[in-house]
Amino acid sequence: MHTAGHATRVACCVLLLLGSPLIVSPCVASDFAVVGYLPEYRLGGFNYSAAFDTGLTHLLFFSLEIDSRGSPAALDRLPSREQARAARDAADRRDGKVLVSFGGNSRSQNFGRMATTPKLRANFISKLNGLLDEYDFDGVDYNWEYPNNDHEWHAWGDLMAESKKSLIPRGGRLRPGPSSSSAAIVTFTMYLDPQHYKIITRYDLLRDADFVHCMAYDQPHQHSTMSFFQSGIDQAKRNHFPLRKFTMGLPFYARHIRSGDPKTYAEIHGDLHNDHDDHVGEYYFNSRTLLTRKTESARHHGIGGVMIWELGQDVQPLSRPDSLMSAVRAGLPVIRTDSKGGDSPVPTFNGATRDDL
Repeated sequence: MHTAGHATRVACCVLLLLGSPLIVSPCVASDFAVVGYLPEYRLGGFNYSAAFDTGLTHLLFFSLEIDSRGSPAALDRLPSREQARAARDAADRRDGKVLVSFGGNSRSQNFGRMATTPKLRANFISKLNGLLDEYDFDGVDYNWEYPNNDHEWHAWGDLMAESKKSLIPRGGRLRPGPSSSSAAIVTFTMYLDPQHYKIITRYDLLRDADFVHCMAYDQPHQHSTMSFFQSGIDQAKRNHFPLRKFTMGLPFYARHIRSGDPKTYAEIHGDLHNDHDDHVGEYYFNSRTLLTRKTESARHHGIGGVMIWELGQDVQPLSRPDSLMSAVRAGLPVIRTDSKGGDSPVPTFNGATRDDL
């Protein structure tokens, strides 16, 4: 994420088109974030350089848990040292960010005990600082599903405030003296639900967070429509939220319209006949056309970015013209630099590779 909402993102990729005198250079200064979750079961063979080259700005490793003593747990889900280094190098080449996520569905045990107990909260943040330093991460994402009572909702805000205050920014860890980074990145996740928007207001959860990632999917029948996506933007506007702190969720998977059974995009893309149909048999998904429209809509309305669940469900974007990542990239501004140095708009190129889907 931008220094989570303020730093200018620069996605600058160069592709020489064979047989063409043009160099396509999507060198775009933008505050628009493209956030992607990557679960531990997708780590093998993932191409980090390709992901950031295609427009990813924030990579979120999903996910760790918290033990009864308030310490980070399930550490075996972290990337290997080699994978973490590859992610870090790929992010740095594109001025990108790498975060670690805690929680998620069935992974949020002990969140409440840690967050509501000042001593355990301090222990957690201390241990988290060590983790960020060891893996060279830029910050943390809290995917707590969900607080059970008023005390825990307040504590979530306290956890984010203390994380923002006490986590050492990467710049400060790399260099002695004053850091060029003002703070580590702190984000959290919510479902797109009117009640959750009220909770954000009631407990002032956006005060210290850099982003809230709105999970705009998993509805009944057609699980992630354009109208549902737009409703999240409209609710944020009605509540007068800082729109730059919102990312709207994009699914890289399909669901059966009756049973809800999921399939990855990689599993269904071979049955597609065009870029605009949102159904494969009785499975509903977001077509490339719909993902581009959603990304363009978020940009048009001043939303801070889009969030992808999840990167490993795509096909290879650099070599596959039907990848979803390249469809998201098509919704972002791109500049073409010709052989004479002039700039003119041009559609995006396809990017990022993923071999093991």
